[in-house]
Amino acid sequence: MLLPVCVAAQTLVQWNFNTPDSDNATGTTSPSTGTGTILAVGGTTAPTTTGFGRGNSNGGSTDPAADADDSGWPVSNFPVQGTADKTAGIEIQVSTLGYNQITVSWDQRHSNSSPANLILQYSTDGGANWIDSDAFAANAGDTWFNSRTKSFAAVTALNNNPNVRFRILAVLSGGAYAGSGGAYATTGNWRFDMVTVTGTPLPLPVSLVSFSGRAVGESVSLEWKTASEKNNSHFVVERAVDARTFESIGTVPGRGTSAVSQLYQYTDRQPEAGVNYYRLRQVDADGTVDYLRVISVETAGAFDPYPNPATDRVQVKGGRVRALMLHSLQGQLLGRSDSREIAIGHLPPGAYLLRTYLETGEFASRLVVKK
Repeated sequence: MLLPVCVAAQTLVQWNFNTPDSDNATGTTSPSTGTGTILAVGGTTAPTTTGFGRGNSNGGSTDPAADADDSGWPVSNFPVQGTADKTAGIEIQVSTLGYNQITVSWDQRHSNSSPANLILQYSTDGGANWIDSDAFAANAGDTWFNSRTKSFAAVTALNNNPNVRFRILAVLSGGAYAGSGGAYATTGNWRFDMVTVTGTPLPLPVSLVSFSGRAVGESVSLEWKTASEKNNSHFVVERAVDARTFESIGTVPGRGTSAVSQLYQYTDRQPEAGVNYYRLRQVDADGTVDYLRVISVETAGAFDPYPNPATDRVQVKGGRVRALMLHSLQGQLLGRSDSREIAIGHLPPGAYLLRTYLETGEFASRLVVKK
């Protein structure tokens, strides 16, 4: 195993609800960053384009937008007090594929008559089942409560999951009132801003510092360097001529666990003629396998025609040959073959140009015909 890189949390999705029209009464429920869905649930209603509230009122949210563009998303029409407990509010839908240590945060304004108490819930199965998380409460009305935050780092089922859901719901049991002392009313509203879900990219093996190869005579010399390793048993060197079908050609012992750079070398003494593709298969002590970078190396003289000079036929040794084309030195096409061999017996003695066409490019060689 190659040691993971420490990386910072990244925003998976965020809603600031703003539209750049200098009118904070208009807004959008499309994410300002990332991909996700936000919607009102449990019978509550919320706008999607017009009827938004000001994000800068009553002290304002943490949205850095200019006042004229700072929109907040209002949610209203809550159930009657004492009924439909923990059903009405908003839902956030997001994929956390590739991420762990999920965190949810938001700014929320409570009107005087809105529900003072709320519960944050999460679902790991697309909303089929919900689990209560943290409770929040307002101690004043017409006030923004900013940066309400919950880390779900301990809830591993939310990691790397395409079906994550969160809900912020009104708690309507127990005679809850808005914190300013105003009586609860179903027409009270919550106003949201800067609703954000973040995560940390899952640890991935560190890419090799380098992996290179070069032809040395009739061999290919390979060299690679790692930054650090953990429980690295060995590397398997693999080779292919088509960049797809790899076979093992050798093994190089790993250095176990190391926090310093390590250099490795391997020599392929019998490469195929033409282009050779090499891949590293890294194997942990417990048998876990990672496939690392692929490189290509062209062996010297791989596409030179032979024999040369020739009298009847010539061929090229290397690579996946698509076609051979024979030209005069003036560029006139004199012959073509769709294999790695071409007939030249009909040509008078002299010098010619043989072009070899591959899937990855073409090569030109000078050919001498003799009788």
